[in-house]
Amino acid sequence: MLLPMRYRYYLLNNLLSIMSERGSSFWITLWKGGGLRLYRAVMLGLVLWMMHEHHFQVSRELKRPLDVTEVSQFLPAAERLEIDRSPRNGFYVLDKAGESIGYALSTFPECRELIGYCGPTEVLVVFQNKETSEPSRIDELIPEKPIDWEFDEERIVGFRIRYSEDTKTHVADVRADSWFMSQFNKLSWLEMATLDFKEEQIEGVSGATMTSMNIAYSMQDRMKAILPEDQQATGTRWNWSASEITVILLVCWAVLFSFTRLRRYRSLRLLTQISMIGLLGFWSGDLIAQSLIAGWALNGVPLKLAPGLALVMATAFIFPWGTRRPVYCSHICPHGAVQQMLAAYSPWQIKLRSEVKSGLMWLPPSLLVFVLIVVFLDIPFELAGIEPFDAYLLTAAGLATIFVAIVGLLFSIFVPMGYCKYGCPTGLLLNYVRSHGRADHFQRRDTVALLLVLLAGALMRYSSQLTELFLI
Repeated sequence: MLLPMRYRYYLLNNLLSIMSERGSSFWITLWKGGGLRLYRAVMLGLVLWMMHEHHFQVSRELKRPLDVTEVSQFLPAAERLEIDRSPRNGFYVLDKAGESIGYALSTFPECRELIGYCGPTEVLVVFQNKETSEPSRIDELIPEKPIDWEFDEERIVGFRIRYSEDTKTHVADVRADSWFMSQFNKLSWLEMATLDFKEEQIEGVSGATMTSMNIAYSMQDRMKAILPEDQQATGTRWNWSASEITVILLVCWAVLFSFTRLRRYRSLRLLTQISMIGLLGFWSGDLIAQSLIAGWALNGVPLKLAPGLALVMATAFIFPWGTRRPVYCSHICPHGAVQQMLAAYSPWQIKLRSEVKSGLMWLPPSLLVFVLIVVFLDIPFELAGIEPFDAYLLTAAGLATIFVAIVGLLFSIFVPMGYCKYGCPTGLLLNYVRSHGRADHFQRRDTVALLLVLLAGALMRYSSQLTELFLI
């Protein structure tokens, strides 16, 4: 029901008088209340969107045709490949006489959407024609066969990683694990497609669990694609391992600890710090890093494979943006917890001169610029090496990330929270989206964010020209 005309005029006049009395303060309050939050979310979203779109265009144009030399590593007699136009969509492997000796297939493009730690992995799977008289289980498992299943006499003779957008150190660890790289040998197409990983106790490579299990899921889903619809793969399975559940519980505790009076108790604070260092750091390794953020921006979030890590990421960004509480940096990050303990007990603390502080403050944004250049120009550089977080995965850590971790902690012995303040690009990103309520205002970080958006746009537009100019 509409208000009478006189009441409408009354409300409008009062609103105008309030605005005229307060002047620009009315709009400033409105801007601080939600405008700055929206601006920062849009700036971050634009950069992530441009990274994703650029990667989509580049990957769509990238072709990696299968060569017989790749197959000959497993079948030395292989001379050429012949396209199979059946639903299997692979290649027959032929010898010098033109006889079929096996079969080869790639998991791309069918399984390109499956993400490991921070990207998909293309796998070449090679089958060898069966030489024994062992009967096939195809009639038992699939009585009504949609296609000719004579190929189920073939057996996997090996697989190799052709291409990966996952973390290079994780991929190297998988390649070096001879047990994992051979555990599917001698399985038929159907046996691989119907294999129960949990029942058969198929586990990932230590320190590269998500990368290795994504490889296994990709192989299985690629082969399940030709099964009857009720047996086809629906993507990666939800991973409710002990590690993921522990991470989820730790995040829930950190949120509770941050928003209640529990944080006043020193003993609980110390217990929280030790738990984050031991469980989230050294056991699960689920830390937020630039390599992870960039990988998920390019390829998507592996929600089912890593629900715990996805929750950590969501907590890291949403809480400081929506509640002003830096839950991740203050109570979850293991590296931050180590620095908090050093700050509390180190007797050698020093105070930096203002000009030194001003110089060091430019290191994190410079690293963000470097990340954008690496991503848009597709430079083969391991981004995990610019931060210390992979060092907590002792079996998978590279020398660069270990070096950054050691130097950062040594610096933090003398300068409280030194790495967090002057060296962490991820911390800078999380602090950028953090709201400060009514005290908030347009700051230098907002100008820097706009410049980063413009830089990302320029790199996206001229990436091919810049690549030819500087890298070729």
